[in-house]
Amino acid sequence: MKKIIYILIGICLGVFGCIHDETTGPHLDISDLSTTFEDSVIYITSTENLRLDAGSFIVQTDSNCPLEYTWSAGKITGWNTSTKFWQLDSMSELSHEQVLDYNFKELGRHLLRLKVVNQYTAYIQYFIVNVSSGFDEGIVLFSKNEAGNGMFSFLNSPKGIDTLLSMNAENFNYVTGEDDPYLNEDICDFIFYSGYTGYPDYGTQILYLLSRKNKQAYSVDEYTLHTIPSDMFKFSKTPECLTLHWHSTTSTVYDLFAFTEDGDVISYCTKYQMEMPRMAFDSIHHWDRYSIGGGRMSSYSKNCGDILWLYDDEKSTLYGMYANDMQQASTPSRRINDYIGPKTFEGQEIVNVSYALNQQWGLAAPLNNDVYIITRDKEDPKKTQMHVWFFVPWGENFVKGFRSATYDRELKAGEELSLQKGVRVLPLHERAARFYHNGQKVFHWGKLQHVPLTSTPHGRYVFDIKQVNPNAEIVDINLYIDKKVNKYYVLIATYDPTSASDKKGSVYVVGAEDLSTVVAKYENVAYKPLKIYYKNNQ
Repeated sequence: MKKIIYILIGICLGVFGCIHDETTGPHLDISDLSTTFEDSVIYITSTENLRLDAGSFIVQTDSNCPLEYTWSAGKITGWNTSTKFWQLDSMSELSHEQVLDYNFKELGRHLLRLKVVNQYTAYIQYFIVNVSSGFDEGIVLFSKNEAGNGMFSFLNSPKGIDTLLSMNAENFNYVTGEDDPYLNEDICDFIFYSGYTGYPDYGTQILYLLSRKNKQAYSVDEYTLHTIPSDMFKFSKTPECLTLHWHSTTSTVYDLFAFTEDGDVISYCTKYQMEMPRMAFDSIHHWDRYSIGGGRMSSYSKNCGDILWLYDDEKSTLYGMYANDMQQASTPSRRINDYIGPKTFEGQEIVNVSYALNQQWGLAAPLNNDVYIITRDKEDPKKTQMHVWFFVPWGENFVKGFRSATYDRELKAGEELSLQKGVRVLPLHERAARFYHNGQKVFHWGKLQHVPLTSTPHGRYVFDIKQVNPNAEIVDINLYIDKKVNKYYVLIATYDPTSASDKKGSVYVVGAEDLSTVVAKYENVAYKPLKIYYKNNQ
């Protein structure tokens, strides 16, 4: 038995000795594969070919080994949380050449796979290919000239806000009525919901243009900024403004709400391709005016959306319709709890209404809003009031039993309310602040008991367009929010009727915490702006 064991040990020692002793016989060297390509995300437009030379970044330890290449790609449809990998519609082979020269014509995100094989091993590398018209992320405006012709102006910055702030007006791109005739169809409103985490869904991009003349809402492709002929919605009355009413946590079921020329409100359900009747306020067929208000809790909260505010000026009564259905219904919802009010202020003129994160507890109470309503006496406009309702959860009717307080302020000589009728107030809950403009200045509104006046605040809490361009006026503002990196900016769209350029609209960017300092400006990049937005990268 011992003899057998000794024989086996001897054989093993002999074998291992031969393997590690290169002088006693042939041995095997495996040629390992690796890559020097650092950036796995590629940005390209649908009009240019993607050209990648694998020989420039694939490295093997034995350069004499022949290599075989297989390039494959598939359209990304989502993320699989189980496998922790992308979901694809399919994967097809593109080429077996070392150099890939391929045109991705379909817009969106694609997964590109390179498989490299030698006689010993294989190596696989993945790339995310973002195919667009040149608009992945950045600023977008819709504007109109004196003839009523429309134009999209967009500044593409795939790598985010820092790159965008270092760009200039020459970097803007344009889509005009010559590219898409629908842009000249008496456009009266432009809405763009660019989703990021929680608002309303990550990756949601929904754009619509509203035509007063044709009584239609035109869906717009997020990449090309061209209208989609197969995706238009007809209203029975002449529309004036547009907003969305969500029905679930997905972006597939929503209404297009329109305030109409005769003071009515109608909605078109995109799922059922038809107008839907109102449940609450169904006996009311006229309001004098409207405004759009934001009620977003935070940048990353599902409890978010807009509110369509409706004003009956003769009766001093306020109504509201939530542009979000917290019941998460998959069918059209007309439940009573989607409506706000009515609330009447006897003898008062309702100036404006807005939401803000509860400022007594700040970010510790992220699901509760304070509701602010500014009014003034009809007989003595110097007497103003700020009515505040505290701790109002999203989706609730604030008139139903919530604690409230009223703050009186009689305007002194020369004082005026800076917050005007119909102005949208933008909440920035991460900074317990709100922003609005009066055509000449952008104001930061932060204090609980501070009635918004033209005389206050001062300094870094105000952007004055006259300090930048004495002939210009402010047309619209919007926010850039990135909570993860703690960056917040205000985008300001302006119009200078005295400019010699056919593009009389400009854009200024200021920090949300210092409105007085311009961090970027892009002059003469639009006609007269209608709306300005920031598109988030999917």
